[in-house]
Amino acid sequence: MQELPEKLSVNEILGRKILIVGDVGTGKTAFTAQILKKLIDSGLKNEITVIDMAPKTLFFSGKRIGGRLDEYTNLVKKVKYLVPTVVYPPRLASKNSKELLYFAEENLRNIDPLINKYLKNPTKILIINDISIYFHAGDLSKILQCISKAKTFIANSYYGETLKNDFGTGISRRERTLIEKLMKYMDKIIMLKKY
Repeated sequence: MQELPEKLSVNEILGRKILIVGDVGTGKTAFTAQILKKLIDSGLKNEITVIDMAPKTLFFSGKRIGGRLDEYTNLVKKVKYLVPTVVYPPRLASKNSKELLYFAEENLRNIDPLINKYLKNPTKILIINDISIYFHAGDLSKILQCISKAKTFIANSYYGETLKNDFGTGISRRERTLIEKLMKYMDKIIMLKKY
């Protein structure tokens, strides 16, 4: 696993709202896995919920895209790990606008129950892997409810140019707009660059 691009102590993480953003292949999920390890090593495993919104890893133009947190670390078994049965990579899996919108709606249907589960039984620490998937069809207000329940919030998100083709559906613009709105609620934004 690569080293963290920036060193964060547990004290710099706890009680904060942190968003990790970058284009595909910048190490967002690997970085998140290392933060999870740091928190578990500090004895906080019973206070952590992970909502994993990412599709399983796939490759596009030779770059690794997506990837659930359980593909990076077995430590998810030590925390409350909420993962949908299926998540589609809408812009890569679809051949047209109708398919893309269908996949975005399916993802919302699969992810929303996990968010509701967290809201009913919140933990002090919430980690969301690939929050941008939710923003294709989901609502920012529901994420803000989660943030208000968590003392510590860590999420990663696609924020780049590689996946901009959305067959004119506006999903890419919607995703970017909601991520930028979410940024306003964060204490720290970590922008990962391609290496």
